[in-house]
Amino acid sequence: MKVQRYKIFEPQIFPTSFDLYFTSNTDKILPIDISYDSENKNKVKPNSLFLELKNIGQGTAREVLTNLNIEVDYQTLFSDVKEKLLKTGEEIDLEIGDNSCWLQSSESSRVFIGGNFPFVKKFSNKFDYLLPVNNKNESIKIELPGTIILLLSLVIVALEMMNTSEQKEYIELIEESILIIIKIYYLDNLDKAFESNYKMKITIPSIVVQSNGKASYKLSFERQRNHEVQQWQ
Repeated sequence: MKVQRYKIFEPQIFPTSFDLYFTSNTDKILPIDISYDSENKNKVKPNSLFLELKNIGQGTAREVLTNLNIEVDYQTLFSDVKEKLLKTGEEIDLEIGDNSCWLQSSESSRVFIGGNFPFVKKFSNKFDYLLPVNNKNESIKIELPGTIILLLSLVIVALEMMNTSEQKEYIELIEESILIIIKIYYLDNLDKAFESNYKMKITIPSIVVQSNGKASYKLSFERQRNHEVQQWQ
């Protein structure tokens, strides 16, 4: 009976997998249209890409702490995609430094966003609680760096200008080069501590044709578990 009582109070938090659809515009290179659905209705606003956490357990999670580690070589990937775009004749004014890159907006280059994009690799967030989804449809949303959105947007633009064989090789490179690791720590109502560890792997599996005839690149953030939920020592 004691074991059953503990189970009633146990929360279980995990990040949700999601898809993104990137649709280019003929009149501009950036910003590219990004949406959570294939018909481009539920759009992603600039610098507002979120990783969502849900509690599928039986109890409320308290004192939720998340640590994100973005495993990506920003400098190499930005340099590579810039080189590929320049070869196609697209003049992207992108300066790449040690800790950030600077994108210059230019009407002549059909780039209508700009600014400094820091190479964020680690950050933490703390939340008071997260209710179970069966009690209330709640979630925690963790904002991902805008630099990731810029990088993925440039990758899609470059993909559209490649032939099929080049696309396959480049897609494999991107899928192996970007990985998000998230560790989640939390307590239940009996002060029992938990830790879970996940990775969000990016895949670019397909091209989707919308009802209006436009083609979108479907990019997936797929949740994979690093190890089983265990007590946080």
